[in-house]
Amino acid sequence: MTSTAFLLIAMLALAAALIKAASMLRGNRPPGQGILLVLLLALAIAAAALPARVQRAEGLAFHDAGRILANITTMATAFSILALLITLGTPTAQARPKILRRLAALILCAAGMIAGFAWASPLPKTPGGFASLYATHPGLLLYTGLYLAYFAVALAELLIRSIRYAALSRQRPLLRGGLALMGLGSLLGLAYIGEKAWYLITQATRLPPPLAPGSQACGLLSPPQCLFSVTLPATAVVLAAAGATLPVWGETLAAPIRYYRNRRTLRDLEPLWNSIHDAFPQITLPGRGPRRDIAFRVYRCVIEIHDGRLLLRPHMSPDAKAAAEQAATARGLHGDDLRATIEAAQIAAALHARDHGTPAPAAPPEPHAQPDDSNISREAAWLARVSRAYNTPLVRDIARP
Repeated sequence: MTSTAFLLIAMLALAAALIKAASMLRGNRPPGQGILLVLLLALAIAAAALPARVQRAEGLAFHDAGRILANITTMATAFSILALLITLGTPTAQARPKILRRLAALILCAAGMIAGFAWASPLPKTPGGFASLYATHPGLLLYTGLYLAYFAVALAELLIRSIRYAALSRQRPLLRGGLALMGLGSLLGLAYIGEKAWYLITQATRLPPPLAPGSQACGLLSPPQCLFSVTLPATAVVLAAAGATLPVWGETLAAPIRYYRNRRTLRDLEPLWNSIHDAFPQITLPGRGPRRDIAFRVYRCVIEIHDGRLLLRPHMSPDAKAAAEQAATARGLHGDDLRATIEAAQIAAALHARDHGTPAPAAPPEPHAQPDDSNISREAAWLARVSRAYNTPLVRDIARP
């Protein structure tokens, strides 16, 4: 089961890397895409090298080659996640030297690990991997110590950055969710490092190990030694990588939900848009756009409603607003429902006044805020609420005194 899970992760990461590479070849290269591609490839190699069968096959060419490959590519995955966060959250001039310093640390640690392993070689083939060899092979202490040190520093920085950036991404749920996954992965990885460091010290000093090795085959959750030495680090890297890429693939998974939500919003906007458009046909923007692009149609609808409301300003009456507030409050409305009803009543009263030639009020109309292009979905949701209120008997009664 463990091997199957790792191979599945490797295939998914490789598929995502191929899709990303194809997108980049088509010229789609936003900031950080090259690092994201390296991240996916490193994750695919690391996950593919972890299963015991793969490590045994690689060991035919060089003893424990699979372990070395898995450890170094896991470090490369952690580096790529950090580099991606630095690229997206730091100006380019400052990001490049920070990434280069971390890359230099990765290369030095990887070179030191290979040197340590070469120093310890040849290694006898013993059950349980390196467990019984640390006391007699200092090269293995160097190898594992460098691996744990690099991983600990990288995960600590990843945890700090994920917490810091999460506080700045309250309006972006996918990004915030990805940062939460990265933070959780960092915590699991640090737990693995703590257990591994403790285990390394006990083996080097010939003390009893913190977790006795089990006699059964290694699974995802048992024996405990496999849980800490295999499942925890793999889960930590997968969670961190999933969190780093969530804003990319999460958008794709959320597309059907977003499409349905936009269709419902467009349907809710229709009563208000139809009334304003009938009064001011000139608000229609040029160009139709793809009919299946519901998000674009919602955007157009919001802009056109706001354009029509600007044309209605001369007919807006403070008396209509006061009457709407009094009537809506008497019906028990409050909060956003009250504000939406007042705005809908003002629009309905202005349209009625325009159609019947009622003189414009002497008082100047209140200024009207323009739509916030940076959060058009929030603006559309508000106008949909106004449009639903516009279609109620209460608003119709206020508009036609």
